[in-house]
Amino acid sequence: MSNIIYTIVVLGSIVGIVVYFVVKFKPSNKTRVKDLYSEGLDMMVLGQLHSAYNCFKTIIQDDTDNIPAYLKLGQVVREGNNPQQALKIHKSLTLRKKLSLYEKLELHKNLSLDYYALNDFDKSINESKSILNIDKQNEWALEHLIKIFRKLNDWSKATDYLIKLHKVKNIDNPNEIGKFKIQEGRKLLKLGEFHHSRELFEESLN
Repeated sequence: MSNIIYTIVVLGSIVGIVVYFVVKFKPSNKTRVKDLYSEGLDMMVLGQLHSAYNCFKTIIQDDTDNIPAYLKLGQVVREGNNPQQALKIHKSLTLRKKLSLYEKLELHKNLSLDYYALNDFDKSINESKSILNIDKQNEWALEHLIKIFRKLNDWSKATDYLIKLHKVKNIDNPNEIGKFKIQEGRKLLKLGEFHHSRELFEESLN
């Protein structure tokens, strides 16, 4: 009888030790998510979008509240030439109420890029302006707006945002502003607005 008790005690001790080490050295779910996120970022840098997609998808399956993983998942999908699906992923986050300031900025940024990839420039502009409503000195939003208005051949607004960007970055580069004004003047010249175009050409020279 004593041998049985002794055996039970020994086995119990062994089981206890095994459980202790398993619990102690098993990576926590938080650590696993962190590692997967880092791996996903590495895969994006390497251009391995499929692997990156799998990393962020796995994170979301384990943690549906992981907003950064959702943002990166949508980014990976957009860079994989599926901006429509990326837009769906990012728009689903607009329903979330507890977003940090950083997450809100990143969400508007990704939405702006999604719309840009879909050639919906008006909505891309609106999302970039939403960033400026939160952070008036956001350089990315200013640069993106300049890019859009240049593409739309709207040199007047492109110039306005370029001037704002220079103020934010404390840049004194009148030559760059002058080049934008020349483009605006050329546009007006084609439209027959000779007086206004001449004024812009004179401004650019000054």
